[in-house]
Amino acid sequence: MKLSTHDSNYLIENNVIHHLGCSAGSDSSNGMSIGALHSATIRNNIIYNVPGTGIVAWTRQPGATPNNQRIRIYNNTVYGAGGSGLAFSDFDDAPVLRNNLLINNSGSIGGNPPNINSDYNLLSPNGSSLTEGSHSIVRSSTTGIFSNLAGGDFHLISGSPAIGKGTDLSATGFATDISGNPRPQGAAWDIGASR
Repeated sequence: MKLSTHDSNYLIENNVIHHLGCSAGSDSSNGMSIGALHSATIRNNIIYNVPGTGIVAWTRQPGATPNNQRIRIYNNTVYGAGGSGLAFSDFDDAPVLRNNLLINNSGSIGGNPPNINSDYNLLSPNGSSLTEGSHSIVRSSTTGIFSNLAGGDFHLISGSPAIGKGTDLSATGFATDISGNPRPQGAAWDIGASR
């Protein structure tokens, strides 16, 4: 069997996924699952209160389906996942993670890619089990970040540690948040899907 090497070129953006009714451990308990893709960008999504992992990238049948390549995860907010905020396995290269806000999940970033290119993320209360860049923020407190969690409002409050702590990703083809507001709102990009 010959595996395809054509780029998938998927773009998954501006989704709100929450309160899934599946049991933890099933594939559908994850907020978002992708697999066997060559080139995909996941950006500006809000995922909260899911029983599994927030965003997982893997291959269903290693050796039978292609490993992931050129996966980019930008400016997502994952809150209250029963598993990790982000998880990766079955990669031929390093997934790239920037400006992700991973709060109050069972773990922040995990998996077994051969390498990872991850920086400018905010993780709380758990740090990453994979190598994280020097610009990422790990904090023990999960408070003082969002407007109204009970109401599903993931806008950043004034003084949030995610404001102005991201990196400029306009060269990747977007410069707005999930609500369509321009980035940056101040001197630098915010971490997460919305200001």
